[in-house]
Amino acid sequence: MRVFTDIYNLKYEIHKPVVTIGTFDGLHLGHQKVLEKLKSVSDEKNCRNLVITFWPHPRRVLSPPDDMPKLLSTLENKIYLFENIGIDNLLVLPFTVEFSQQNYLEFIEDLLIKKIDVSAVVSGYDHRFGKDRQGSYQLLNQQHKQYNIEVFEVEPFILDGIAVSSTKIRRFLIEGDIERANKMLGYHYFMDGKVIKGMNIGSKLDFPTANIDFEQDVQQMPKDGVYLVKVEIDNEEFFGMLNSGENPTIHGKGRSVEVNIFDFSKNVYGKNITVYFLERLRDELKFNNLNELRQQMNADREISLQKISQYLKN
Repeated sequence: MRVFTDIYNLKYEIHKPVVTIGTFDGLHLGHQKVLEKLKSVSDEKNCRNLVITFWPHPRRVLSPPDDMPKLLSTLENKIYLFENIGIDNLLVLPFTVEFSQQNYLEFIEDLLIKKIDVSAVVSGYDHRFGKDRQGSYQLLNQQHKQYNIEVFEVEPFILDGIAVSSTKIRRFLIEGDIERANKMLGYHYFMDGKVIKGMNIGSKLDFPTANIDFEQDVQQMPKDGVYLVKVEIDNEEFFGMLNSGENPTIHGKGRSVEVNIFDFSKNVYGKNITVYFLERLRDELKFNNLNELRQQMNADREISLQKISQYLKN
């Protein structure tokens, strides 16, 4: 997959591509349905496909600070997911306040027709574009003959009677319903972080942990609690259990995110780590002493090992 960050000369790089446009936060099952249609149309037309996305997320540019949403995926995550899906070309456009003032006709004529010279556009059922989100599939379809392009609309992906959306997945994460979030994503929710120094309390409990610094100001952290996770470090994968929260049993420790990686003893301070959230085990609890906490962690580990056997079978 080729990644472009500049539209200059793009139409000479990709001849009359089939295009879809969106923020694609999380690349969930609804987005994947749009991308599969994009690939099938480009195959039928024997041309390349192109995804146009924006960074930063438009709502993080236009929303007031107290209403700024946290995201399901960083830009690096999205690029990784697009490539895995098999997209030919990705254009990442910088989203600014100035860009947001472009009306939908300018968006079509200047971007899609003049600068890219698209042959077709694939649109999600609820996609909007241009100033004040005035542009839509319906308006584009009304004018497709004028621009000599084809327009395709993709219906929503309905799961358990609900239309899949980034907003719903974000809500599930906030509520700690990782199973429903993962189901709508079509994969296990993941976050990238870096291993940092902690207080080594876990080692004293016979459960050494890696403390992780995630971009929690940008990406949505699931609700505090204990999770069964899979971690990737140095291209190796391991299972483990993660705790996020305020550590109420250990006075003075404060908020942290830490993972006990099973069958692992390497020094990983400073290393990058990817954590995949598989299942939620329980809420964070306050115990009377460290011995009670150790007993609960042993119980959590036993439950985790039982669940891991199911994942290994799959």
